Amino acid sequence: MKLNRTRFGHHTQAIGSNPVAAALSGVRVARITIGSFVIASACAATAGILLSARIGSGQVTAGDGFLLSTFAAVFLGAAVLRDREFHIIGSFIGVLFVAIGFNGLSILGAPTHVQFFFQGGVLIIATALSTATAKRNELRR
Repeated sequence: MKLNRTRFGHHTQAIGSNPVAAALSGVRVARITIGSFVIASACAATAGILLSARIGSGQVTAGDGFLLSTFAAVFLGAAVLRDREFHIIGSFIGVLFVAIGFNGLSILGAPTHVQFFFQGGVLIIATALSTATAKRNELRR
């Protein structure tokens, strides 16, 4: 689902591009901005609650280990389906690929540091694939 297919998403993109022009177009900039922050805060709070329930305690640095795998999954998803465009289905495919790779490494008995190499490799491959796809599409035009 694309963000600009809803009225709220269209207004959010307009504010992100040029808030003055969005305001002059009749968009309620303050209301949409506050709504965007509320949605982002609710998502972050839900993730924090789920993470602290998973590890059994609340720590500030608890989510640091998930950052590289998140980037790898999202960039892989953006490179797989569309030309450098982030979207939900591509991110889901990237998350599945990274999760299956981690599970496979665990089943094979690989040391923990190999997972970081796997994440970095996925990130490099996704970036290279995205760049190659963009160049190929540019040559077709």
